[in-house]
Amino acid sequence: MSGRRPSRAWGSIMSDPDRVVLVEFARTLAVEAAGLLPPRVVGDVRVKMDESVVTDADVAIERHVAERIRVRFPDHAVVGEESSVARQSHAKRRDARWCWVIDPLDGTRNYAVGLPCCATSIGVLEHGTPVAGVIYEHHTRATYWAVRGGGAFCEDVPMHVRDEPLHGESLVAFPSSKDAVSTFVATRWITRAGLVPRNLGSTAYHLALLAAGALDAVFAHRCKIWDIAAGALMVEEAGGVASTLTGSSLFPWNNQEHPTLNTPILAACAAWHHALLNDMTPAPGRDADPPDGK
Repeated sequence: MSGRRPSRAWGSIMSDPDRVVLVEFARTLAVEAAGLLPPRVVGDVRVKMDESVVTDADVAIERHVAERIRVRFPDHAVVGEESSVARQSHAKRRDARWCWVIDPLDGTRNYAVGLPCCATSIGVLEHGTPVAGVIYEHHTRATYWAVRGGGAFCEDVPMHVRDEPLHGESLVAFPSSKDAVSTFVATRWITRAGLVPRNLGSTAYHLALLAAGALDAVFAHRCKIWDIAAGALMVEEAGGVASTLTGSSLFPWNNQEHPTLNTPILAACAAWHHALLNDMTPAPGRDADPPDGK
């Protein structure tokens, strides 16, 4: 380990030392990532083929985190946003029990223009299912983390989703994408359900805030495995539900799939989740059918 003292917030998971080691190391890596993020963009801001942006900081953080994992856990696989093709220096995804999923900077567009909201997300999958996850928001310097079977925490304070009836002040997070599915859902929830929209530019951070009770629901359509691996676990461990847009389970993730495939998500407290899923279904003769959101 790196000298971190074991968290006080362990509960029953001390009986699973593998997960304790993984989440403590992931927390250490997330804090190290903060030291690699300059206050302002250094170098070029580049546009990738999917029209998202990348900076030198994204690449530097991912390289550092991946190399630290390789040295500590040489038999673990790694998937990262800036190098989504399997790394030759790490274990192959199809052979590895453990796979680390890294989003070095979720909210790069914010960072590139000086908007203070971006996060590093690190999830650990065991046979395709998240068992440890950390999200570090760089401007509040808050660390959100979870261990399967052990709960979800902000620092060492337990997190719980907000479980209240739907009302006109309920906050729901939407993505930045303008695709037809996202537009349909946003319009439907705002105009028919009267919910209040929020978009902080980071799906990972949205999920962490849902787990912490600051948001009431999170919807995202064009997100990837690295956007949700840590956050979906946090939501579930905080008492919420995270699923595909048809209500099916997000995991286990098929590690033979290319990680750039979209992984749509709807997350909310258990009481809201089913109602929000139903409200995404078009009404005959009144709503235009959105494209398939699976």
